[in-house]
Amino acid sequence: MGGMSAIIAEFLAESVENLDIMDQDLVALGRFMLTQQDDLSLAALLKSPLFGLSEEQLNKMIAIVVRSITKHDFSTQKDLLASEHDFLEMIKQVNKNQIKRLNNGEVGTKSSILFLNIINEIKNLSLQLVNLYKSQRDFINFKNGPKV
Repeated sequence: MGGMSAIIAEFLAESVENLDIMDQDLVALGRFMLTQQDDLSLAALLKSPLFGLSEEQLNKMIAIVVRSITKHDFSTQKDLLASEHDFLEMIKQVNKNQIKRLNNGEVGTKSSILFLNIINEIKNLSLQLVNLYKSQRDFINFKNGPKV
């Protein structure tokens, strides 16, 4: 292992005390950090106890966007916005929990910065998913022109 992989592996080994407990989550985290196109690692990370996102929540948000874009049916916007709200509330709670762990000395500063940055990127992905939905909806409405 060389380069960035070695640095990340060393960082994770030094920063996390309970590797045996969070081993699978850390593997998913490391894989996602190295290959951000690795959707499987992202899904595993989001469903881990670090985040607590259920598979149903993740699948629901993605399914709403995919179905709406492919069928040009944007009547599910209310469901998507509700899912986004729940997701963002979960992210707020994850951030609070991490800060509590940091204040209690359960985790290190470096690992917390890394963790919170990853949480922020995942939050941005969620926001961009909803923006994609809205942009596609507006484009289809514009393309179809005003209804007479």
